[in-house]
Order: sequence, then C-alpha cells, then structure tokens
Amino acid sequence: MPLEFDIEDLHMREIGPNQPLKCKAILVNPKPVGNIDSQGEFGPFNSQEPRESPVRGDYKFSHADLGTLKGIGGILSSTGRYEGTLGNIVVDGETDTPDFRINISGRPVPLKTTFHAIVDGTSGDTYLQPVRATIISTPLTATGAVVKTSDPRAATSSSM
Repeated sequence: MPLEFDIEDLHMREIGPNQPLKCKAILVNPKPVGNIDSQGEFGPFNSQEPRESPVRGDYKFSHADLGTLKGIGGILSSTGRYEGTLGNIVVDGETDTPDFRINISGRPVPLKTTFHAIVDGTSGDTYLQPVRATIISTPLTATGAVVKTSDPRAATSSSM
C-alpha cells in the first residue's frame, strides 16, 4: 500500500517536459504526525518505473508528535537533505526532541540525533544506518528499520 501525505501547500515552477519540477511544499506526515516543509526538485518523472524518478532537496520537519507512535512520546523537529530516487531516497539530517519519553517511564529527557537513512518514498519504509544519538548526556549509536508489515505482532530488531 502506498504511503499517503496530505498536501497543505504546494508551489511548482519551471514546469516542462524532460526536466525536473522545482517545487516547495508543506506536507502533513502521517506518522508521526507533523509538518514537512520541503524545497527541491522532482523528476523528470519516469512513467515506466515511477520509483526510479529522481528527487533531491532540503526539508524541515516540525512539531512531529511522537505520541502517535506506540510506546514513545515527545515533540520532534528535524532538518536535513535528501537525494536519490523516489524508491531509494538517501537522507542525512539531525533531530531534536527536548521532551522525549518512553511511555513506561513517563519521564521526559532531551534527545538529539544525527542520522543517515535510506527511505522508500513509495512505502515509507525507512532504514537507519546509523543514528548517532545523545540522550541526556550519554552518546549512543544504533541502526534499525521502521517498516510496514502485514503482521501487527511483528517487530524488527535494531542494534546499538
């Protein structure tokens, strides 16, 4: 099933055949819920293999409510850069969540990360390779994946 984003605002320019579409968009991310302000290029569109259509640009992800994900909470913001194809987007960025919490403890703590990720823009599957985090004042490095599965009991593993 394709990943769907609500488009809150969209500006396109330099539209023409066989060239990238320059655009600025504000999208509503479905999970965690938050706004993505993106500016970049899409295309030219590959009608034979849409997943192979090129993308690149910069983004700001703001007010992402981690409480929409099971087991965690806090309000995340992120900035970064992306490049690749719609089916294989390389993203490098950083996040800041001043009030990150795991629901079983309930105690908010500051969490900052830098990350390198591969995102399938058609499904939303995200492969984190790696995430370097500082939680309170403790550094850690982790890898993992956030992927859709048809089995709601399934879990993916990650390493630290």
